[in-house]
Amino acid sequence: MADFLFVVTGGLFVGMLALLVGSTIVTAMFLTRGSRAQEIPRPFAPPVSVVIPAYNEERHIGRCLDALLAAGYPLGRLDVLVVDDGSTDATREVVRSYPGVRLVCEGHRGKVEALNAGVRSAKHEFLLAIDADTLLRPGAVSEIVRPLADPRIAAVTGVARVANPRGLLGWFQRVEYLFNAFSRESFSSIFHLSPGICGALTCYRRSALRQIGAFKTHTAAEDFDVALELVRRGFAVLAVRGAVGDTFVPETLAGLVRQRVRWMKGCMQCFVKHRALLIEGNPPLQYLLSSQIFWIVYALVSLPLIAYHFMYWFPDNSGSLLEIAFYTLRWLSLAGPVYMVFKIPEWGIHSTYVFGVAAGLLSALLMLVANLRYDRPSVRTALAIFFYFPYTLLLSAMMMGSLAAYIQSGGKGAFLK
Repeated sequence: MADFLFVVTGGLFVGMLALLVGSTIVTAMFLTRGSRAQEIPRPFAPPVSVVIPAYNEERHIGRCLDALLAAGYPLGRLDVLVVDDGSTDATREVVRSYPGVRLVCEGHRGKVEALNAGVRSAKHEFLLAIDADTLLRPGAVSEIVRPLADPRIAAVTGVARVANPRGLLGWFQRVEYLFNAFSRESFSSIFHLSPGICGALTCYRRSALRQIGAFKTHTAAEDFDVALELVRRGFAVLAVRGAVGDTFVPETLAGLVRQRVRWMKGCMQCFVKHRALLIEGNPPLQYLLSSQIFWIVYALVSLPLIAYHFMYWFPDNSGSLLEIAFYTLRWLSLAGPVYMVFKIPEWGIHSTYVFGVAAGLLSALLMLVANLRYDRPSVRTALAIFFYFPYTLLLSAMMMGSLAAYIQSGGKGAFLK
């Protein structure tokens, strides 16, 4: 039994390392290409409709509008539209205090229907959808709309940074968000295909949205769903570095669980809906979908395997409280991979642990590069990367719960209500 579990663990580490190596190769290609002189596109500043769905956002909507109007895009070319999704607080009153900002009042039917109301009411071909709790940085609108000068591009997504990195959850999410943004930017730069889009900050070609019937209500991940729909129609979906928005993330464990369960169930629905792309899609798209499915499988299998390995080796590391503490620290941080490298002369080389150590160190390196690209280095960021492994365990646990909820719901959308 032990041999079988070690073989399974080795297989998971091999798969993880293979995906990380693929990401590293794409990253190296991207950074090398980025260092070369690039052709500067002609100025492109078309009229843009900004759609902001809002439900009980009186705390954030004012700051969101202030940041948008101060982002540097010509105000005469902005059609700003807030779609109130049946708020019961003062959201509508705050919006009405901004001259020139249009307010569309809807019943409480959810974000997807609010987005579709914005698509119907927008005046212009280019539609920038942002969350009401997202604060655009200067230049964000100009940067996100520029690639849409190419008619083959249907959507461009930006970089969502964490606006409230307070506490452990905040800093872990900050590292995670920037790593995801780096993955999107590097992959889309090489293949003109972004692995998903950022729902908090994406600009669409309105005519392309109409071709696919706009946003759908039958998944809990409308941003992922619409990206795959656009790719199926032959459009390109890109990610850019210069369009940055600071977005607010859950500050409590309960809030994070609710968010990630909804995200994961939505992704599962999208995988089922677009499963034909695993066979019919182009190789980069097949790689993206396959890799995301692998990470789901990894999350489901890794927790019991990690618990087994922890207990398997525990008797050899339980001589004193200090030894137990150091053993636990090695499991919960990068101290583990570094320690295993240090012990190679004594322990020898075992393929399972070689792959595991390499995967751990490589993932940390990619996270570090991502954070240096989009943010200033800090001690808290370094600590979050060093102790990131427990956060991955938390994410795995939430994935397991999400899959259970998806199966319990029969794959339908009733659980969203």
